[in-house]
Amino acid sequence: MGKRQHYLSQFYLRGFSTDSISSNVKGKSKDKVWCYHKDSDEIIKIGINNIGFRNYYYSFKGDEGHNINVIDEAIQSLENQVAPTIKIIDDNIRLLQSTPLKSRKKISIKSLTPEQREFIIQYVIMYMNMNPKLRDDLTKKLDDFEYNILGEKSLGIKRSSTKKAIIETLINIGTDKKINFFNILMQKQIYIGYYPNNSTSFITTDNPIVRFRKNGKNGIKYYDTEIYLPLTQRCVLMLVDKDNGFENYFPIPDKKRISEFNKLIALNYYKLIVGRDKKLIEKMADTVKK
Repeated sequence: MGKRQHYLSQFYLRGFSTDSISSNVKGKSKDKVWCYHKDSDEIIKIGINNIGFRNYYYSFKGDEGHNINVIDEAIQSLENQVAPTIKIIDDNIRLLQSTPLKSRKKISIKSLTPEQREFIIQYVIMYMNMNPKLRDDLTKKLDDFEYNILGEKSLGIKRSSTKKAIIETLINIGTDKKINFFNILMQKQIYIGYYPNNSTSFITTDNPIVRFRKNGKNGIKYYDTEIYLPLTQRCVLMLVDKDNGFENYFPIPDKKRISEFNKLIALNYYKLIVGRDKKLIEKMADTVKK
């Protein structure tokens, strides 16, 4: 992995490409998305290799001055493992969208295997832990802590020891035996929500994991906390309580519901809102600026 390191992988962004023919299948760098950027307050059409990255995002300098990357291979390995599963899901959505409503009940779609479920849960945790908002919040807390002790500003994230500590902290969040994100999320059921045709789409952001609970705190330990991840422009992954009666793949026939999902996703953003449809991104940008 070189200098440019993506916290929103090109593999993931390809699923929201304006020219996506087969979502999440490796293509050329011409794959583009519409993107609203908070800092510039602009909406532009941009190649997926040119957004969702920072220089040396996963790297820090070792004792000999060389850049050390401790997690790029693990991330690439996870993406290679989860890619076939996401393609299966996306192909199933395409099949459902292209089949007349009366005939859809005749389509036999297999549930995810235990192994595929594990890959999906690990994928959710990766985006839960490695998003830039969490990273920047942690960096600020450490900088404030050092400032409180020193009485003056330190180098903060520019120091490799601090950056290494932050990266390792993010890697280890939720891996404790008593508080294990994987074990908690594996207790939830996976559902795939989609619109019955391709006339609308889902967006995503640089903080793509959304937690929702009707009342009270929305921590993942609560059984009724729902967790959403826009998986591609065609569908949203939902981790919810097992006893809700949904089918594994269920249509969301009302465009207003899709719009509500997209608003919820957009309001969770940090700096970027991404999608295939310029007008939709414009609408979501207006929503977050109100």
